[in-house]
Amino acid sequence: CHCLPVHRADPGHFWGFVYFRQIKDATLKRGYFQKSLVLLSRLPFVNLFYEICALIAPSFFASGEPTLEAVCDNICHWPSLMAGENLSLHLLGSIYEISIPKQNYKSLAAAEKVNRELATPPGSQTQIIASIHEIDIFKSLQFFLPHIHLLWELVLTGEPIVVTGTSPTD
Repeated sequence: CHCLPVHRADPGHFWGFVYFRQIKDATLKRGYFQKSLVLLSRLPFVNLFYEICALIAPSFFASGEPTLEAVCDNICHWPSLMAGENLSLHLLGSIYEISIPKQNYKSLAAAEKVNRELATPPGSQTQIIASIHEIDIFKSLQFFLPHIHLLWELVLTGEPIVVTGTSPTD
């Protein structure tokens, strides 16, 4: 592979991406109906796979197995991943435009440059994923910034940390 080492598949590891849904249901003992969709891949394309999870999950929760069959069929028709080329990945009526940087990659401009003259089928949406790998870690930690030193001390000393939120998105 002629891509950056950070974009290469690791045969010893899987990446997991989860879409979680929780619906209030007074008939259940815990008061909520919970369901998750988990996507596993050997490729570390964090932004791409989180976008794909967000597309697949609502359809899967509504339709079940036929959605997974359609997703698998779409993925089977994807082109081979090639570093340095813009790729169009069709999935459930949406198109994801991605570019995997080559090893000698110098700037973000090439990754953000997408061939806009591609024919887009009616009713489909095109999602441009400028970076398939980067994680917005600062957004995830923004609520902890006032306590970041305490959090770091707990991590270093191996103390247990409980994470809670008012909703799965917090």
